[in-house]
Amino acid sequence: MTRLTRRLARPGLLILFLAAAQSAGALNLTDAVERAEQFDPRLAAIEADFLAAREDGEQLLSTRRTQVNAFANLDYQRDSVRSDLFGDQRQTYLTNAVGVEVRQPLFRLDWFERGRQAEALDLLAEAEATSRRQAYWFDLAERYFNALARAEDLALAEAEAESVRESLLDTQARFEAEAVAATDLREAEARDDLARARLLAAEQGLEDAVDRLEEAVGPVQRLPVLGMSESDLASYPPLDEWLTLARAQSPELSVARSALAIAAAERRGARSERAPQLDLVGSATRFDQSDSLLGQRGNDAVIGLQFSMPLTAGGALRSSERQAAQRERSAQLALDQRERELDRQVRDAWRAVRVATRQVSAFEAAVRSAEVAEQATRNGFDAGTRTITDVLNARSATVEARRDLSQARFNRVLADLLLKLRAGQIDRDSLIELDTLLVPAETEQRSTSHRLSRSMNP
Repeated sequence: MTRLTRRLARPGLLILFLAAAQSAGALNLTDAVERAEQFDPRLAAIEADFLAAREDGEQLLSTRRTQVNAFANLDYQRDSVRSDLFGDQRQTYLTNAVGVEVRQPLFRLDWFERGRQAEALDLLAEAEATSRRQAYWFDLAERYFNALARAEDLALAEAEAESVRESLLDTQARFEAEAVAATDLREAEARDDLARARLLAAEQGLEDAVDRLEEAVGPVQRLPVLGMSESDLASYPPLDEWLTLARAQSPELSVARSALAIAAAERRGARSERAPQLDLVGSATRFDQSDSLLGQRGNDAVIGLQFSMPLTAGGALRSSERQAAQRERSAQLALDQRERELDRQVRDAWRAVRVATRQVSAFEAAVRSAEVAEQATRNGFDAGTRTITDVLNARSATVEARRDLSQARFNRVLADLLLKLRAGQIDRDSLIELDTLLVPAETEQRSTSHRLSRSMNP
């Protein structure tokens, strides 16, 4: 078996796997980003959609440029002519013609609006692509750190299960020596069953998380661990700075602004539908009617000005203007609403970073307190003043505190990325920078797993 999910799917294999895979490098964020760029079709789809959307502006500008059309026809013609001079004449013959027509628009009232609309379409395509790229990088980071978090959950679950099993064996020995009551043995057995159930859930959680990560980056053999320190929890800019940054650089706001610019250009351009239009038109034709009685063939060339102006269209032109005006109003209201939503989302994300930072510090203190309390409980059990239930409860409290600390650290990283996403500041480089938070699994994760197991054993 080569997949990480299969290698970690059995109790007791996590530490063994990490020790045996020394030759394989752990998948850091740089590797994940580079592999996603080559492997994940979602990124390629974003780029393809962007290139396709950019053609909208080009197609709009083409209406201002010279149009050249070739034409050809082959007709089967039947004539019946009555003439006082020649009498009745009937004839059937073939005619053909080939030619080319050139049309150059000279005047359109909305020419400048078409240019503005084409520019807005280009900006819209770029903003939508940027928004999708940033959402993609956040999703990739979320998948990556979720896999790391589930791996740490499994390490904790394995250490807890092994420790509880050792406590069960110790309790069985004490029970056989009539040093503890039967209720203590039953309590230890129940805790052992619960620990095994939690281990199974942790294994499934890791399998699911790695599957989601592999969907984006391909097969994963090893993962590092998150080694966040105090320096990584440095202060971050005040809320007002984030709000200003988001209003200026959020791609979602850029999408809404571009949509408004397009709607405004369409509204102004709708008035030109009732304006005169002037074209320069030229054509050259070669025709052949030599099979007719008055057979002839030759060339025909024409150049001139063509003027047109709609007089009435049953109210459609006025309706089109009103429709365009309402669409502009709707786009303006959508922009206003998006600005309000973005302010709220930035505030929520900023508060989430602040809370996650405080939680990391609080859970670090909780882990230290839980370890001290567990050791004191264990000493009391050895002295005969505490029961095995007390020891198991203290051990569970330590594991839960460690689990909460691990989750708080991952929450802090993802909250920071979400804040950057709201402010339009997340990209591939911002993910790669997070490699400084990762510690190679072959050193830190093995020692961490061993330390957890050793500290939890009675």
